Amino acid sequence: MERFTTITVEQRDTIEIVSLNRPDARNAVNPVMADELIGYFSGLHDRPSARIVILRGNGKEFCAGAELGSDAFIAPGKGRPQRQLVMQQRYSRIIRLMRSCPQPIVALLHGAACGAGFSLLLASDVRFATPAARMNAAYIRVGVGGCDMGSGYLLPRLIGLSVASELLLTGRFLDADRAKAVGLVSDVVADDKLLETGLAFAAEMARASPMGLRLTKQKLNALIDAPGIDAALMIEKFGAVRPQDEPLSQYHKDLAASVQRITEELKQDASPQEEAAYRALLAIPFTQKGEHRGGKQQELQRVGMQKAIFSSPFAALDSTLRRIKLLQDQATVSADEHSEIDALQDFAATLRDIDASGFSKFQRLLQHLKSNPFNWRPTDPTDRLVIFSERIETLRWLNETLPEAIGMNSNQIEMLHGSLPDTEQQELVDRFGRQADPMRILLCSDVASEGLNLHYFCHRLIHFDLPWSLMVFQQRNGRVDRYGQNQQPRIVYLFTDTTVERIKGDLRILEILQKKDEQANKNLGDPASFLRVFDPEKEALKVADIMAEGITPEKFENTLDAAQASNTKSSNDDDDGDWLLKLFAPTEPAGSGEAIPAPSTDSIRQGLSLFGDDRQSGDYAFAITALNQLSKDNPIAQFNTDDDSQTISLTAPLDLQERLRVSLPLEVRDSNHRYALCADKNRIAQAIELARQSKAEETSWPALHYLWPQHPIMDWLSDRVLTEFGRHRAPVMECPQLAEGEQAFMLGGKK
Repeated sequence: MERFTTITVEQRDTIEIVSLNRPDARNAVNPVMADELIGYFSGLHDRPSARIVILRGNGKEFCAGAELGSDAFIAPGKGRPQRQLVMQQRYSRIIRLMRSCPQPIVALLHGAACGAGFSLLLASDVRFATPAARMNAAYIRVGVGGCDMGSGYLLPRLIGLSVASELLLTGRFLDADRAKAVGLVSDVVADDKLLETGLAFAAEMARASPMGLRLTKQKLNALIDAPGIDAALMIEKFGAVRPQDEPLSQYHKDLAASVQRITEELKQDASPQEEAAYRALLAIPFTQKGEHRGGKQQELQRVGMQKAIFSSPFAALDSTLRRIKLLQDQATVSADEHSEIDALQDFAATLRDIDASGFSKFQRLLQHLKSNPFNWRPTDPTDRLVIFSERIETLRWLNETLPEAIGMNSNQIEMLHGSLPDTEQQELVDRFGRQADPMRILLCSDVASEGLNLHYFCHRLIHFDLPWSLMVFQQRNGRVDRYGQNQQPRIVYLFTDTTVERIKGDLRILEILQKKDEQANKNLGDPASFLRVFDPEKEALKVADIMAEGITPEKFENTLDAAQASNTKSSNDDDDGDWLLKLFAPTEPAGSGEAIPAPSTDSIRQGLSLFGDDRQSGDYAFAITALNQLSKDNPIAQFNTDDDSQTISLTAPLDLQERLRVSLPLEVRDSNHRYALCADKNRIAQAIELARQSKAEETSWPALHYLWPQHPIMDWLSDRVLTEFGRHRAPVMECPQLAEGEQAFMLGGKK
């Protein structure tokens, strides 16, 4: 982790304590602190080992706000307003990163939290305070609007519009007791118990599954702006993850009805050159502090080198040469170290003897890529391939060797790894998702195994080497086996068979990991529940430790099965919501031969509408009816309609332009105020895909807007229809379902 000057970061297992560290300035946020907070929170996206963040302040105050005396705010001269705008945008980015990072943030408030400090509190997920703590939205008191750094968005959602308006319009201070009363802080605790309380709460969260914790925060972010209960239920359903091996039966049915992935395990006998390298590796007398000692430490060093050769001989050669240089560069080299150097050089010689023809795993890859059963079509721009390896040296060798071996151009194969700048990584991912781009194969390190969408034109993924972490298996496969994948995912694992017993046993342990990941996938379980350390790096260390201790593959598999059985029993004891499902869901018929049921989402019907029929959606029919009715005397807007495509093209009048200025992002608004709304979901999907593949920034938004009740133009149209009736008037319609003389009143309102 990088070093900071205005904040400190303390790690306690999976919890990180971030402290604002400018106590002499009451922890005021200056440009340096802003940049360091941006750097820290942006880095959390790529560090799953950090599961929870605690945010606090050193000294007497939590944070006195932004340091308005910094040069960015007060330096005179040309461009001062622009500098201030850039600074304000930089400070606001902190808030966005805090909300988007997957780790829950617990804020511990003591002393004052003003302005920017108040916004840091609001952007946290849970807050605790001391009795003397006080806070305010100081923005309106320093000559700027009362809504800044996310306060106008977050505060009303946390405590309601009325109290939020009181605080934002006046800049009044809120003390700890009232903050608890309005729900802004969870509890008020003594000063000397504040950190203890935060750590205890974080530890309670840490007992949940890592993925469940991350997804819960992500779903809360999405649900807070859900337009209604139906939309919220859909977000919850499609974001659901079941970490136990016994899923809720209806969830199981829905997933069973979806396309399941194909998994292939390809084995190849090690070449004579590889067998020689394995034997040379076992003969290395590794040293520690100048001496060769047998036992576990020796084995751990051997396993570390073994991990490299399991990736490729070229990765192992790089590690070997680095080890030789480290030993030779010492002031004095012991006799044992000379022996190790000699053995390492022998090992390096065997590695140099392995070329492409002697690299068994590579030859098996080439054979599979050209095979009829795999049926890969490199000339088809919608049939792309992802190959994963954890070692950059392996990726570089593949990048140099693959094009000629399979008859492709160098621009058709690209390499994505963590050493690349973020902008280049994102550009590669964007290119891989554009149909017009010549790229066909993306070689990825594990930097791409979390959070990147590689599934748009790719349903094939090859593990060139096997990860030593079950969580990484899941992360890698999730790049193509994910929601939105239109083809059946094909996952390929490459294995090497050897006659060298010790190496064979360790390779077998990796095969067991792969089978457990597949087992977890079929049972809708969390693969991390097998090793039960819930961190990719710790899982890899645990596997290395098992190999170093010489645990047999059979004993290793039995240990995993026992851990999983214990986890399943605990889940069954907790019942975990199945009782609620049994209460409302119909009893399932016995027998396993029944047909796979349709997903429960098929039962969701369209909302009732007075408009539309089998040919037209209710929203489209309402919109054209409203536009025609409102334009009887004077047209309210220039518009035209196309019934075949269910599309309305409309030029926004002035009142609608004003509404869209605040309801649509700048990049979505049309400079000529012309908008096309379409109710055909297939055409909308095509427009989104076309925009996604666009290279130009200005065309990155779809040309078509979805015509549905939540669109601001539909909202405007509904308001115009309501105002058309005037005061004390209401529409009347005949309903044959009512009895003679019976009347029904329908009341509606807007919040």
